[in-house]
Amino acid sequence: MSSLDLTLQTATTALSTAQQSINVITRNVSSASVPGYTRKTAPQESITLNGQSVGVRVLEVQRFVNARLQTDLRSSNSSAEAMRVQDDLLSRLELSFGKPGDNSSAASLIANLTDSFRTLSTQPDSVTTQASVIAAADAVARDLNRLSKSVQDLRSEADAGIQASVDTVNTALTKLDSVNAEIVTRKAAGESTADLEDTRDTLMDSLSKEIDISYFKRDNGEVWIMTKSGRALLDVAPHPLQFAPTSVVTPVAKYTPPPGPTTLSGITLDGVDITSEIKGGHVAGYLTLRDTVLPQAQNQLDELASVMTQRFTAAGVTLFFDGGAAYNPVNVLGFSDRIAVNPNVVAQPRALRHGTNAAGVVNPVPVPDLAGDNTIPLAVVSMFEAQQTFAAAPGLGTSGTVEGYAAALISFQGTQHANVSDALGTEDLVNQSMDQRLRNESGVNTDQELALMIQFQNSYNAAARMISVVRDMYDTLFKMT
Repeated sequence: MSSLDLTLQTATTALSTAQQSINVITRNVSSASVPGYTRKTAPQESITLNGQSVGVRVLEVQRFVNARLQTDLRSSNSSAEAMRVQDDLLSRLELSFGKPGDNSSAASLIANLTDSFRTLSTQPDSVTTQASVIAAADAVARDLNRLSKSVQDLRSEADAGIQASVDTVNTALTKLDSVNAEIVTRKAAGESTADLEDTRDTLMDSLSKEIDISYFKRDNGEVWIMTKSGRALLDVAPHPLQFAPTSVVTPVAKYTPPPGPTTLSGITLDGVDITSEIKGGHVAGYLTLRDTVLPQAQNQLDELASVMTQRFTAAGVTLFFDGGAAYNPVNVLGFSDRIAVNPNVVAQPRALRHGTNAAGVVNPVPVPDLAGDNTIPLAVVSMFEAQQTFAAAPGLGTSGTVEGYAAALISFQGTQHANVSDALGTEDLVNQSMDQRLRNESGVNTDQELALMIQFQNSYNAAARMISVVRDMYDTLFKMT
């Protein structure tokens, strides 16, 4: 090869290399704001012939991503999204319960009921006052019904959220399997897979928001994905999650891990229940709400309703019923959903003075009928003022007044929401910091790209001039011959 041929070869490859590099840079700049896009580069390799350089060529387009940082970010995403789901539903639960001092709160309504009995103790024969007591009791019962319904509505929403997340996971796994296959094919053919890897990363980012995952990249370019506990979600094929939603969740409905009987579905993978293994993502957030957080709120309501009802009976008047019958403490679960004013008392308000038997039946008029007898109203007032014993399981303490327990119950929901909200804020800050670092390392800096473009444009122009000079020299040689 003559020196002119060698020069022309070098200039031609330099021209082609500059053009391809400019194309890559142009695409970087135009895609800089596209979510999930990473900066692409066009590596160059020297072409040698008989140990002598005869130009350069561009290798397959590549990208750079900090894999360790990306893994940490996805883990943070899983944690944040689990808390975000809880923050959303707990904010609505807190709104439903209100604040202890609100006039419509359960604590205020119980205080109103207490005051109505105080008034009754001063005028026990007043029909108007008796009616006021029954109205106050009905307001308490209805509010407990409302709060119980709110809790179960949120549990139903969480159950539906689990199904939606499971569907999203399964769809993402199917798409990832397809992208994996295309990456393997292109890699085997020596073609660039950079754009496909961006697509795969976007899918994996979405997947990590639904469920916590681990993964590794194989030599052929495909990625295998597992749960955090190591169960395969995607290897040679997708392994879809299974879940059976429940349209309406009731207070008595609960999830029980195998082998126990269960009325709410867990999540299975390849026939194995993995519910307890899921710790992150929307799925974990909804599971925690449905099976732990919201049932605790239900237990607190039930305990309040149960203790109050039993203490009324102990004071001499069975003011509250479980639906259409006297309350049995064995059936405490869901009682706040069923509590109602004793219809016998509604029909015969004198029971507020004469009392009822254990079955809630109004006592006959005593003989002689002592007008102004306020024994039972005073006993009820004393009951409200006295410290009562509550079960430890609901988590609100084991001693307090009925009104105090109601106030603590309401405050608990607000505190619980605040704790989750604070934790979410902290996790979001960590998440944003890692995301910015990842963007700085793998994203597109348009200023740098434009500076590189100028360099390659100069290289392109120089190569073009060199080609023109060589052609002129060839023309001169041909004329001489």
